[in-house]
Formats: sequence, structure tokens, C-alpha cells
Amino acid sequence: MIEYVSIFLIGFLCTYLFKNKKIIIFWFAIAWWFLLAFRNLHMSLYDTLGTYLRLFHGLQFGYNDGLSSSNLLTSSILFVDFTKIIQLFSSNYHFFIAAVSLAPIIAIVYVISKYLDQPQDVFIACIVYFSFFYFYSFFLLRQFFALALLAAFALPALLNKQSVKFFLAVAVAGLCHPSAFIFIIAYPICLLFKYNLFFVFVSIGLSVAGLILPDIVFSFIQKVDISGNILVYYQNGVYGAGTGSIPITCVVYIFLCVIYCYLSRKHESNKIVDNLAKLVCIGFIFLGWSGVVVEFYRISFYFLFVAIIFMPYVLNMCVTSSGLPFVRFSGFSWIYIIVSFFLLIYLLKYSSVTTFCNPYVWVWDTSHYFPQWNNVKLVDPGNI
Repeated sequence: MIEYVSIFLIGFLCTYLFKNKKIIIFWFAIAWWFLLAFRNLHMSLYDTLGTYLRLFHGLQFGYNDGLSSSNLLTSSILFVDFTKIIQLFSSNYHFFIAAVSLAPIIAIVYVISKYLDQPQDVFIACIVYFSFFYFYSFFLLRQFFALALLAAFALPALLNKQSVKFFLAVAVAGLCHPSAFIFIIAYPICLLFKYNLFFVFVSIGLSVAGLILPDIVFSFIQKVDISGNILVYYQNGVYGAGTGSIPITCVVYIFLCVIYCYLSRKHESNKIVDNLAKLVCIGFIFLGWSGVVVEFYRISFYFLFVAIIFMPYVLNMCVTSSGLPFVRFSGFSWIYIIVSFFLLIYLLKYSSVTTFCNPYVWVWDTSHYFPQWNNVKLVDPGNI
């Protein structure tokens, strides 16, 4: 866990000492990629040593058993092509993991650089990504590759109302992971609906429905799941019934949207931030439904990732709207300090209870014992 704390503290010091957003972003990007690229692959869930290792060796040696049957070759054409391109440079699976890990980091860095200017805002954005999303990139390789395309191309097109570019970007992302096609709904919602208290409370109601009306929500999922992928996952126990509860992060997103809705009445309307808020609302609806079908926690990421830039906007509004005295710490107000350490506490708590990220183990460390991997061995390409 010392690795995670070190990244946070050095990032904080970079913000305090240099006050340069490029230095802050550079530090987090390098640190994130280094942890992903040089991790012991047993840290991740089955995907990394199962699905993707089988895909890598299958493409390399021409074995298709278990690949065609999972529709991986046909449903993720671009990801498969990317895998083949990487194999032109190296046949080492760990090199492939390191290369794939670059995509979401580059995209997140691009989004933060494009929409945030102040060093303290950049720091908060990096910590939000680190705390709420980063650890899933350890094993959701295809989905975070698709999310990278949405972040880099679809989001700017959405905020600039470039419909052709938006739909093209979503189509490309969907060819990396079919679930990315769900992001299509963002365009009509951002275009047609006004962000106000009514929109927020309707979103909250739909999210909470996953807790109080799970049967109705499940019936709705059955009707709209045209591809059948979600129900196939559900029926085969890959992502089964949810926990029957709403994740704590859902409450955080709801709180952010309510605060922004209240504060926006005192500020000039900002269409970009309004659309970010709408995306967060869509995201916490799906996150609330993960209490019914766990698969929806992954769907929510396509919308909730914008919280990395939405939260700094809301904090700025809190700072300018509040009449409370500020305790300044080289550009940080007390609000930023409190939020920063809240995110650190969440990061440490989350990493301490999640089997795929705690403790961190380097690739060269073969002595660590992973009880959850007792019966799992690296796939022999000749036996695929």
C-alpha cells in the first residue's frame, strides 16, 4: 500500500511546490503506468490471466478454442487488431499489458489537460481518477481501452455538439467493447434535457429504484437488453445478482450533482459543466442498478469518468460561493485539502479490501502468496 500513498503524497508536494499542472499530470501519468506495467499479473482478477492471456496466445499460435465461443474475436474487432499490432513488436504478454495500459492513461491525461487549468484542480482530478477508477484498469483491459476512445474523442465531440464525430467515436469504441455503444444515449440526453433540480431528482429516483424496486428494474433490463449480453452474464454467473445495496460512491456523485444544481443558480450558466453533470447523473443511475445486476457498475464508468473534471468545477463553485474564511495553503483552500484527504482515505480503504490491488506486488516478486489463485496456473498456449 506504500506505493499508493507515495503517489498521492508526491503528487500533493508537486502541486504545493511547483504549481505547474504539466508537472503534476506528468508525475501521475508516469506513476500510474509504472504500477500497471510492472505489476505481478496475479494481482488482477481472472480476466488478465484467463481471457486476455488466452486471446494473446490464441492469436499468436493460431489456437481458437475458447475464443470464438466467447465472441471475443467478433465483438471486439479493434481490440483484437490492436493485440495483433503489439505482437508485431513483441511476443511477450507482459509487454502487451504495458502497451494496453497506456491507452486509458493517455486519454485521462488529455481530458484533464484540456478542461482544467489550475494546479489544485488538476491534482483533485488525478486523485478522483486514482481513487474511483484506476484500480479497475488492472483487469478491465478491453473496457478501459474503449473508455479511452470515448474520453479522447466522443466526450469533446459531445461537449462541442459535433454529432458526426461523436457517433463515429462511439462506433469505434463499441468495436473495442460492445458495452461502449451505450454511450450513444448521452447525445440526445445532453441535447434535449435541461439540467435542473427536477432532472437531478428524477435521476436519483431511477438510481434508488435499483434498491427499492429491483424486480421492476430487472424486468426493464430484460426488455432493453437487445444484445442479450447482460442477461447472458447474469445467467452464467459471470456477473450475477447485485448486492441489493447502492455503492457509497453513488452517494458521492449524487451529492456532487445536488450541490452543483444549487450553486449554479448563483452563477452564469455553463453548458459544458451542465452536460458533465448530466453524464454523472446517467452514471449514478446505472451504478444504482448494479444492486440488481452487478454488470452495471462497469456500464456506469462510461459516464462517471467525467467526474474527474466535474468535481473540480464544483469545488471551485463552493470556494467562490461560500462566505466562510479560507485557510490557504499555497493555493489550496480548506475545501481542497479536506476533499483531497477524503479521497486518500477512500483510496486506502478500497485498496485494503480489494483482492486485485492490495497488496501491490511487483512483477519480479514471485514469493508473494495469493490464496485466491491456489488453483489457477498460467495458460499453456499449446493447450488452448
